[in-house]
Parts: sequence; structure tokens; C-alpha cells
Amino acid sequence: MVKVPSLANSWLLVSECDRYRREPVAIAMILFYVEWMTQIGDPRGEVYNALNSLMVEFSDDEKRASVYDDAGFPIPSVGLSGLALSPGWVWVKSTHNQLLCETSLVHELVHIAIWSIKKTDGDPDHAGHKYWGWQVKHSILIQDVNQSLCELGL
Repeated sequence: MVKVPSLANSWLLVSECDRYRREPVAIAMILFYVEWMTQIGDPRGEVYNALNSLMVEFSDDEKRASVYDDAGFPIPSVGLSGLALSPGWVWVKSTHNQLLCETSLVHELVHIAIWSIKKTDGDPDHAGHKYWGWQVKHSILIQDVNQSLCELGL
């Protein structure tokens, strides 16, 4: 476990210490929050608090589960690129030398943000009709943050 700098109680769980340095992950999480504040807002500080107490696990493990696609349609047993496991824990599949902008990190942070607001779930069906929370603006935010991270070489 490695402490994420500038975030009160956020940690990285990595199988290899050189998988992701803590500083770029901190930059990604802070950039995510700045964009969240700019595009969506956080009037009660729920998203801020969630990001400040998050466990981010990076691994190259293969994980499968029944999930929903971005349009809300169920997909039985699919290989995962990331998963919001709880309100305080995300798993992100990563490989060596993969940029953060190429992982599902930002996508999973949206699930955590939604979970922090709803208190019940992170809207696992995305734009589907079973759960509420995910909107087009969340998908735009993911694209914007990932583009910025790629431009920074992260």
C-alpha cells in the first residue's frame, strides 16, 4: 500500500511498487475533482470526501462479472477493465507502461462520485433505467479528464 499525496486518507494498492507512482495518481484524482467541480459541482463536499478516503487498486488480474454496458444493457460474464467495489474502493486493470488516461480510473472515479452523492450505489447500469445518477455530462467529464491526462503524459 502506498499513500496518495495531497489526499487525506487515500491509498494505492499495487502488486508491484513501480506499477504507478503515487504522484501521477494524485494528479489524476485532483484533476478529476477540479473538472467535477467545474462541470458538475459538489455543494456538500461529498465527492471531495469520497476522493479523500479512497483505496485505488491497480493490477493486471483478469476479472469477470455480469455488468451493464454504458447504455444500460446487461452483459453476462464479461472481462472487466475496472470496478467500483464499494464506496471507498476501486479496482483498475492496468498493464506495465500503460498511461493512466488509458485505464478505467477516471470512469471508476465517476462511479465513486455518484455513490458518494446517492449513498446507495454508483449507478452500475450507467445510462440505463434501472439505477439513476449517470448522465451524459459524466461521460463528457471522463473524456475531458482522460484527454488532459494524456496531454500531460499520464
